[in-house]
Formats: sequence, C-alpha cells, structure tokens
Amino acid sequence: MKDTPVPATVDAYLKQASASVRGKLDELRALVKAAAPKADEAIAYDMPFYKYHGRPLCSFAAYKNHIGFFAGVIVSDFTEALKGYQTAKGTVRFPLEKRLPAPLIRKLLKAGVARNEARAVKKASPKTAKAAPRKRAGGLAKVK
Repeated sequence: MKDTPVPATVDAYLKQASASVRGKLDELRALVKAAAPKADEAIAYDMPFYKYHGRPLCSFAAYKNHIGFFAGVIVSDFTEALKGYQTAKGTVRFPLEKRLPAPLIRKLLKAGVARNEARAVKKASPKTAKAAPRKRAGGLAKVK
C-alpha cells in the first residue's frame, strides 16, 4: 500500500487495501474498537492509529507479506505468547497467509488499555505534598 496516496481516514485506508487483506484489516479494526470503544481513531504515520486517554494505544498497516501491528512496549510483556510471530520493538507481524490470532490481539489490547487508564489516573490524581515556600533573594521566604 506504500505506492498509493496517504488516505485521510481509516475508512479510506481500508478501501484502498486489496480485497485479500481488507477482511483482516476490518477484523483488526473491530478488535480495537471492541477493546477501546472510546479510542480516538485517525491516520498517523500513514496508517490507522488509535489513541486512548490521550496516549497511543496501537496502529496497524498492511504490507506485502504481513500486517504490522504496532502495540508499543506491551509487546515485550508477551514474548512467550508471541512465539511463532516475528516481533520487533513494539511490533508484531501477522503473516497474511494465516488467520489473525484474535484472542492474542485482545490480550495485547487489554494490556494497552489498562496501561493507558493507569497513566490517566496517575496524571489526574492531585498532588498531596505541598511545595515548600520558595526563598527570595535576601533569604526571606515568599508566603502565599
């Protein structure tokens, strides 16, 4: 799909995929939407890209011999389950001649959703420790 113009939407991306790959891409999209219904869907890096709680969740792209699934650092937490698939840092390659491993993809997405939710809670939690007053020139503390 690299020789075609970059689509503006995920629907356009899926429409320009070959018929033999489109079904798998549709299935992968459905898995993402089921795992994170409130995820933001867009095109980024020339492929479908999903953000959840303001952070990347995953992206995917069709290639000549595989579908690249980019789930980020959580891939390293699933090395045992991903045996039999080519992996790289944050990436899993699903061969086109095989069915998508939906249960495994669900596990990866569930872990990504949990990671993003934990980060969102951590970011939103109020800071409990009060900052010490800053000292002014001359050694006097500024009181608020």
